[in-house]
Amino acid sequence: MGGLPRRATYIAQEKATEPESLILDSGNFVTDRPLAEPSLDAVNAKTRLLVGAMERMGYSAAAIGEKDLNLGLDRLLTFSGATRVRFLSANLTDDKGKTWFDPYLVARVGGISVGIIGLTGTPSDSRLLEQRAPGARIADPLQAARKTVKEIREKCGLVVVLSNIGYSRDLELASSVPGIDIIVSGGTKRFMRRPLIQGRTLITSGYYEGRAVGRLAVQVDGPGKGWISKEEIQFMDKQISEAEAGAGTPEGKAKHDALLEKRSAVRELTVYEPDMVNLDPSYPDDPQVVGMISDYRKELKSTAAGSAAPAGFQDAQQVRYTGAEACGRCHEARYRFWQTTPHSEAFGALAPKEAEADPDCIGCHVTGYMRRTGYWPKAPREDLRGVQCEACHGVGSLHIQDPQLYSLLHLPAAPQCMDCHTESQDDDFDYFRDRSLVCSEAIH
Repeated sequence: MGGLPRRATYIAQEKATEPESLILDSGNFVTDRPLAEPSLDAVNAKTRLLVGAMERMGYSAAAIGEKDLNLGLDRLLTFSGATRVRFLSANLTDDKGKTWFDPYLVARVGGISVGIIGLTGTPSDSRLLEQRAPGARIADPLQAARKTVKEIREKCGLVVVLSNIGYSRDLELASSVPGIDIIVSGGTKRFMRRPLIQGRTLITSGYYEGRAVGRLAVQVDGPGKGWISKEEIQFMDKQISEAEAGAGTPEGKAKHDALLEKRSAVRELTVYEPDMVNLDPSYPDDPQVVGMISDYRKELKSTAAGSAAPAGFQDAQQVRYTGAEACGRCHEARYRFWQTTPHSEAFGALAPKEAEADPDCIGCHVTGYMRRTGYWPKAPREDLRGVQCEACHGVGSLHIQDPQLYSLLHLPAAPQCMDCHTESQDDDFDYFRDRSLVCSEAIH
């Protein structure tokens, strides 16, 4: 969410120069991970922020992603009914085959009608889908696309599919469903600076977590018969211009004529110009979106402060988080070393952004987040702030009772660290180098 204000600035700049544009999202904009039941209220507030920001930026449509369903079908339907952003899914249906959301939108842009279809991927956890979206079914996306394209193809100059069914299935979609001009591929971490052309379908994408914005300019002059990039056209024109100088000889004229024939053959193709724009600090934050994020985080803090602990949250029980001080009674040197590390101060890093209750941030800055006896925003244990011993080595109460019988994890594996040290949060993370910064092997 940190890139949201920059995205707003970039889109505003683009719309100032290209007012005839469509702003679209291929789905999974709410979250990229499963959501625990107690976190849904906070994520509901986050979704309200995101949808409000998308409205401000001028989004026309967003596909419903399979991970968006973690928020709950009822909540998504409520948001869909309260925003100008159209939520789309042609294959999210009830048990009778009726779609919960509009399967498509037809928008008039640049003098042509653009049909926009949404496709929802299949969640990996069918039980969670049944819990959060009872009665919902994910129909075969290719069949749904085939039916919807057939319905709208004749009245649209361009057909775009917002897909989060996965890159491999997008390739299958392009090859098996005729009539699709563009697929905006979601559910992938591919950085597609150059789109892929498969038959008469162009496959492009944005980038995960909003770290970059995919931009695609097209020149539609009639029914699409294929694609060619503006860069290719410019190169061909340059070749023709250079060949003109030697056209006085038979060989030169033959070469020049061949180039002209080649250039003529692509005139019926649609010209496109792609770009993938990194939202780096050269794009200043949009002040209004910054204010919206600040209000959202203040709301989370206020709600957490005024809430009661979950039932049974702090029941006395044998297996419970103890906090680093308890570990320090036996491991004094390690505890003193930990106090000098960034892990011990991780919670304090949230304060400047007012993110102490933000579910997107807090889980990697406390110990036992949303786990029984761990740190919950609605019942925050101050003794579990920061990334403490138990965050990496395991819950410590039984080990404290009998260290010989109950041993803890001695050295966390790299994947455990990389749950938080992701590419987007810490692109310089090196497991073998950095682990010694938080838990030195030389200290006993």
